[in-house]
Amino acid sequence: MNLIIWLGFILISLNFLIKGKLLSSLLVVNFSILLLPIIGDSIYYWDIFSVLIIIFTIPRIKIYISINNLVILTIFLIVITIGLFLNYEIIALKEFLRWIEIISVFFCIDRYYKERKIENNFENILGLLIIINLIVHFCQVINIPLAYSLKPSDNYGTIGGFFNDSSEIGPISLLSASFFHYRLNSNPTKNILNIYFFTSVILAIVSSNRTSLVILPIILFARIFKYKSYTIIPLTGFMSYIITVVLGYSKKNESLINLLFENPELIFSSVNTFTLRLTNWDTILNHFNNNCNQFFGCGLAYFDAKRDLYFSDIGMFSIDNAYIRILTSHGYIGTIIIIMISLYFLSRFKMPIFVLYFLLYGIMIEAVKSLPIFIFVSTIFIFNQNNKILNGPIKSELD
Repeated sequence: MNLIIWLGFILISLNFLIKGKLLSSLLVVNFSILLLPIIGDSIYYWDIFSVLIIIFTIPRIKIYISINNLVILTIFLIVITIGLFLNYEIIALKEFLRWIEIISVFFCIDRYYKERKIENNFENILGLLIIINLIVHFCQVINIPLAYSLKPSDNYGTIGGFFNDSSEIGPISLLSASFFHYRLNSNPTKNILNIYFFTSVILAIVSSNRTSLVILPIILFARIFKYKSYTIIPLTGFMSYIITVVLGYSKKNESLINLLFENPELIFSSVNTFTLRLTNWDTILNHFNNNCNQFFGCGLAYFDAKRDLYFSDIGMFSIDNAYIRILTSHGYIGTIIIIMISLYFLSRFKMPIFVLYFLLYGIMIEAVKSLPIFIFVSTIFIFNQNNKILNGPIKSELD
């Protein structure tokens, strides 16, 4: 049954691609079969699909890049090339090639939409995919085997819809909520966007991703200031309590909610994974300071290749911080360059809360290394930039 469903998503994504609806096809792939393995654990459906996108777009676009973007691209390629030479592992080469792939795909897509309108059904496709993942996620929570078998990655037994786990579905759902919030600014009479917004919020709550639950109030207060929706916070708070505590849907979020009211100073203690993160970060930074080039870092995927050497007694080793990964991979010089490049592109987003969420997630997860999160953010960026030009501006106010 799972093979039939995966094949269905493949056909839908190819149908959108053939019709020239590249962003919609990207959404379908990213929310379903992105990490469907084709050849071992090296080639995924995303890799095949990215080649198809490039083949489709090259004859239909004008190959042009501005001087500013050419300089930025060249500098970034130099940074990751240095990172590749500093770590002679196969996993480093894979990460390098992944960056080349992503840059090529999104350059082609961006150029494609410079001359065409964004498809009108983009928001509906995203909203429908959020609803589908909410249903699959819920079925996983109540232990329906088919729901687990739909997960294309090898993370069988973990919740998260079609995504790897809660660390991906939580951020993507909350980022989706902030996207729908801004689209409502441009389309205040489009009531379906309210449904998509609230569904995204619910998915963020039930994702069992505690970072999402902690930063959720930002978008809720923004809704109050913009639309005077004074019922949204009590309603969301009530839903959070019912879902996580009364229904016992998420034990992790239930413990977090209880701590917020009973003993908030214990939130950063050993009752959760924050202590493990602090231990891992201390281990990583100590190794970086004592064994790596401070200016250029340890190299691409250095700690991924050597993670077995750094297991802790209190849990699994993982970086779980986008900023520490950038620092240790590329050193101080590379980090400064990447920060400047990131600020250049993020400043063009015109969706401050979306950008703020992305930056906050970087503290607790590897928002840049996570392929589904990075592809989703890049897709929204292209929609934002080209939609502003062709289909009317997206407002840039904080609300």
